[in-house]
Parts: sequence; C-alpha cells; structure tokens
Amino acid sequence: MKRLVHLSNLEQSGRTITMDRKFISMFLARELLKEKVTRVGTMRRDRRDLPTELRPVSLKNAQTGTVRFAFTEDTTLVSNVPKKGKVVTVLCMQHCDMKVTDDKPDIILFYNSTKAGEDVLDKCIRTYSCCGTLRRPMAVLFNLIDIATYNAYILFRETNDEWAKQYKKKKKKEKDSGRKHFLKELSPQLCIIPV
Repeated sequence: MKRLVHLSNLEQSGRTITMDRKFISMFLARELLKEKVTRVGTMRRDRRDLPTELRPVSLKNAQTGTVRFAFTEDTTLVSNVPKKGKVVTVLCMQHCDMKVTDDKPDIILFYNSTKAGEDVLDKCIRTYSCCGTLRRPMAVLFNLIDIATYNAYILFRETNDEWAKQYKKKKKKEKDSGRKHFLKELSPQLCIIPV
C-alpha cells in the first residue's frame, strides 16, 4: 500500500484514503500517517490490533445503538451496534471526536459517504472473479488479480474505441459481455511464459 501511495504521488498531500477491511491495519495506518496521508475504513473483527472492548464478542449482548470509542494519539477506533448481532468497527485517522448523530457516530457516517467507489469496485469484480479459496494469502492475491484485471479492462476499453463500440451493452441481461470477452482473451496471454 505504501508503494501505491508513492506511485500515485499522494505523499505529503494530506488526503484521506478509504479502505476496505481486507487492507487495513494499525501498522499500515501509522506508516501512511508518516507520509501525511490519513485513512478511514472498516476493520475485520479478528484483527490482533483491535482492542477486546471493541470486538463483537464483548458487544454480543449490547443494545442496538451502542457505541464504543477507543483513542490513541493519532487514531480513533469506533464500534457501533446498528442492529442486534451486528457490530461495525471503523478505524479513522482524521476525526478525533465522539459525535453521534441518530445513533450513528460521525466517523461511520463519514466512512459511509466515502465508500461508494469501493463498493462499486467490489460489485464489479465479483461478477467475474478468479477467487475460489478462503485461505487468506491466496484470497488476497486473487483479489489483487481481480482488481488489476478490472483496471486493465477499463484502460483497454478507453483506449480502443472500435472494440468498445463492438461490445456495447446490447441487452440489459448482458451486464458486461465486453469484460467477459476481454477476460477470455487476457487469461491465455497471462499464462504464456516469455522465453
């Protein structure tokens, strides 16, 4: 992630990156903060660096609307129980307040307002995904491959007008036949070993 920040010239920019729970950790958050890049995102419930007071196990019998905060000098963690049996934990490096609006912390409202691109990407790569395992290292690798192939498809589509016209959506049933065709052509090329 630090390398992506460097390649996209985000260092010293003061921007905030919204991340999915797959790519989040306290260590990474602090490393990005050194580069003056803040981040916000949900955290997995099994993260070792998540305090026990914010884990779903400790909030199992909590009432709907329960909110718990944890603070360090540069990080805010908040756990919210939006409905019985569900706990949402968000790590934020931008907001350091305990404001709650309509049983939702402002940090979670901020995350919800910035996560649209992340959700759209997840939905798009789920349509044609190469991930077929639950093993964490392989799932992360396959997720990166899915994201890379989706980015390659967008770049290819934008630079090849004739190809894009040929595979315009003909019917609503054919959601993305152009991407499917692109992946069919791309996959054998990725298996070729250069000699």
